[in-house]
Order: sequence, then structure tokens, then C-alpha cells
Amino acid sequence: MVKAIRPAVEATTDGDLDATIEANVKNVVQALRSSTPVLKPKVDSGEVHVIADNYSLETGAVTFLEDK
Repeated sequence: MVKAIRPAVEATTDGDLDATIEANVKNVVQALRSSTPVLKPKVDSGEVHVIADNYSLETGAVTFLEDK
């Protein structure tokens, strides 16, 4: 798990947890869109949309991190 999150941690500064979470979510979305053999053709055709959101356990709010 640490190995998977490391790129997001290294891409952010000053221990900014929110920025690290956002970077990790975007990394996972990009990986799903581009490298999953089952999803990629469906994403490319528009049949499936993979979006980046952040759910707050504290408030229950969902923050949309990107348009597409």
C-alpha cells in the first residue's frame, strides 16, 4: 500500500494531507483509465467514465476533483 501511495506523497510538499489525497486519487483514476485492459476500451469509447472524487468521512461531503 505504501508503494502505491508514494508517488502522491512525493509529489506534494509540507505534509499537506489534502493535497496528497487529491494527488493519489488522480493517480489511481489515471491508472484505471489507461492501463486496465477491461476498462480502457470502454473509457475510450465513452461507455464508462472514471471520475476523481473525495468522500469525507467526517462530513459525508463528496468533493469532485475533476470534470472528466
